[in-house]
Amino acid sequence: MFILIGNFMGQFRHNYFVGIKTPWTLADEDVWQKTHRLGARVWVIGGIVCFIASFINSIWGSSIIFSCSYSYGFDAGYLFLCFFPAK
Repeated sequence: MFILIGNFMGQFRHNYFVGIKTPWTLADEDVWQKTHRLGARVWVIGGIVCFIASFINSIWGSSIIFSCSYSYGFDAGYLFLCFFPAK
């Protein structure tokens, strides 16, 4: 699912319904584009890592899958860095 969403995320246009919707991305279209382009790459890589980790039958496999869910947090941190230097 991460791979599928990430594949389309870089093509999302600035809107209020789909995508990484924070006050910063909604306020600036340039920040929206940068965040979603990076987010697309991060989500695809995270999806591939989660898929591979799903075959590992140990605590490491579970922790890798859990850490992949933090890709949204990585995107949020990046957009914070993009927005505030621009203002």
